[in-house]
Amino acid sequence: MKLILFVIFFIVTLYADKNMENILGLYQSGKYKKVCVDGLKLFNRGYKNEQFLSIIGDACAKIDSIYALSQLQNSLIKTEQGRTNASYFSTLILQKKLIYQFFVDDLDLGYLVLPQTGHILSILFDNIVTKKYKILSESPKKIEFIRDNKKVIAYVDSRKDIKKVIVKIYSGKKLVKTHVYW
Repeated sequence: MKLILFVIFFIVTLYADKNMENILGLYQSGKYKKVCVDGLKLFNRGYKNEQFLSIIGDACAKIDSIYALSQLQNSLIKTEQGRTNASYFSTLILQKKLIYQFFVDDLDLGYLVLPQTGHILSILFDNIVTKKYKILSESPKKIEFIRDNKKVIAYVDSRKDIKKVIVKIYSGKKLVKTHVYW
């Protein structure tokens, strides 16, 4: 009986390590969407290695899949690096929610202080909190600011039932990147 359990454990471990190698390879290749999607499937099947979850979470953050971070953050508790990554994920989740309220509910964020990260949500949040933006429109709310010689325009798109916050980054007149949050 012990031999059967050992063999099963060995096969599961080997399979998990192979998956982790595949995920790491995809991450290093910049295939963040595949890392996020495939990694979340493995996570939902019970794979809880904190390094693995941190890589998945970072990939999800890079593709603006912020909702996925809430699933991962609670499992990052055993190591210092895991807890640090959980705090980063929590920060992005909270900033996304507060930015949404700023645009949709006209919530004043000027009194809040949260950790800053290099993610566009943190950059947008910081500019809103410090009021370093120009209002382009009140209804619907649309703002603009400059960051690293790039123009950032953020607004709410309310053409459908679910309002979305759109963040567009321009280099000169060329649209470089679009982020969508709801």
